[in-house]
Amino acid sequence: MSANSKIEWTEKTWNPIAAFLKRDITVNIGGRDRVIPKGTRGWFCVKCSPGCAHCYAEGINLRLGNGLTYLHRNLSDIEFRLVKYSASLPNEWTADLRIREFPTPQSAPAATAEIAR
Repeated sequence: MSANSKIEWTEKTWNPIAAFLKRDITVNIGGRDRVIPKGTRGWFCVKCSPGCAHCYAEGINLRLGNGLTYLHRNLSDIEFRLVKYSASLPNEWTADLRIREFPTPQSAPAATAEIAR
């Protein structure tokens, strides 16, 4: 997915990787059980530091994505796939842009790629 961004230090965000559920899961949201079906697209990360405790992206995933918390134990419920449409989007951008790539590997710091055309 690519989007024009309201983040002050970037013009676009780009995430060509999505996390799809391998099986149906049941989550409790607001005291109600909700079944999220196999194949539902979302995002995934693993919390690796104290700074991850209140991750905003996890909240978005719980409400709008695959419903999983960003915990290591949930990795077995996820299948990562390249979203072909999203992967080719940078080739369509014609201006000099600052792009925030998501997700960033946990072993590397957050990256902002300078794309010059």
